[in-house]
Parts: sequence; structure tokens; C-alpha cells
Amino acid sequence: MRKFFVLLLLAVMAVPEMFAVAQSGNASPNATQNDNQAGRSMNVPRRRRRRRRRRVRGERRHSNRSATSAYRNAGRDAAGGATGFGRNVARGKPVVAGRQLGRGMGRAGANVGRGTARAGKRVGRTTRRVLTGQ
Repeated sequence: MRKFFVLLLLAVMAVPEMFAVAQSGNASPNATQNDNQAGRSMNVPRRRRRRRRRRVRGERRHSNRSATSAYRNAGRDAAGGATGFGRNVARGKPVVAGRQLGRGMGRAGANVGRGTARAGKRVGRTTRRVLTGQ
């Protein structure tokens, strides 16, 4: 009984494939070529894009300069350390796991300090500007 159902299933799957092969065999080469051309003509017209300025070595222009981005990087570093910790514990390497966790948390702490410094500087500058009228 099981063999019968397997053969029936194979027959049902093979029938549509036979019709598809028969249709593609009947199609003329010109029809296929026209289909391809229709696909190519659907392209969206190209727009002018702004070119990115090539950075010279040592130039960092407005990238990762805010307190928000420093705090964001801190979270990413902490998450990366925790991920490495979990992976290495699962693989049975506790020493490597601890090292990964320590690196991640160390980088996170550095970034939190950076973000706090930037936030403090911004508050100080704004306060000075308001009070002195500069």
C-alpha cells in the first residue's frame, strides 16, 4: 500500500514537469528573445548620485563624534564580549571565554567614558554660550 502512494505521488509530481518541458520546447526562439528584451527594457532610468568624497588617511570627518554613538558602540562591544563568552563556554574553553568577556567589557567601559566626556563637553559649551551670549 505504501509503495502505491509513493508511486502515485511521483506521478503527480512528474506530470506538471512534462507539460512545462513540452511548452518550453514549443516556444519559438524569437518569443524567448522577446521575453528577455521585455525584462531588460523595464530598467529604471539612472539618476545622478552624489559622489562620496574619498577620505585621506587620518581624516575623520564627523564620524562617531557624538555621545550617542559612543554609548551605542559601548553596547555593541559589551554584546560582542558576551556573545564570545557564551560561545567559548559552550565549546568548553572557559579561559578564552573569560578573556572575550573582559575585552568586550573593557571596550564598553572606554566607550561609556568617551560618551560621558562628550556629553559633559556639550553641556558645558551650551551653558557657556547661554550665559555669556557668545
